[in-house]
Amino acid sequence: MSNTSKSSETMSASWTRALPKARYYDSRKIKSNISLDDLQLNLNILQHFVNEGHVFANFVGQRFDITDMNVYDREVGEAKTKEAVVVVEITVDKDMSNPYGTLHGACAAYLVDLCTSMPLIALGIAIGIDGSGMSQAMDIVYHSAAPVGARLRVVATTLTIAGRIMAARCEIRNKKSGALLVSATHTKVNPYAKKASEKSKL
Repeated sequence: MSNTSKSSETMSASWTRALPKARYYDSRKIKSNISLDDLQLNLNILQHFVNEGHVFANFVGQRFDITDMNVYDREVGEAKTKEAVVVVEITVDKDMSNPYGTLHGACAAYLVDLCTSMPLIALGIAIGIDGSGMSQAMDIVYHSAAPVGARLRVVATTLTIAGRIMAARCEIRNKKSGALLVSATHTKVNPYAKKASEKSKL
């Protein structure tokens, strides 16, 4: 999946290639069908958004246990496309809770933000574009509470990357009981990408 011959608009020629190697996440513990180089690049990008310093809630993102990261070929009608799926686990700690001892809604939104961004970045790397972007909208439904100590399992899946607009969805469940806690969709925009109507040079 080498992207070394792509244009300057692609992930291979972007700022992401200069990022330091991730130290919060171990690629050897992740089930994946993508190359080790691309997997490591994904982790380096994630670490960029949860690094030390004055970064919101970075202490939560640093505790992510990424278990799966895959990019699949899909057929939608007569069209062939690709889909990325990322699975993340994390245990609800006191610094993630509200006064009632359950996962804070704002922390759940933070999980949605990062976890849905990960498959978009993975798919972007696979097809040779920058899948990071900026948040445009998040639609979040809170179904049930997660007490401190609960192990969460987040499954995030890409919906589309089309020009400047991209979207992903996710479900956050209690790993032990399987109960659905949060469901969400996340739309992002890359202002530097080509519009869907513009012909790609790739």
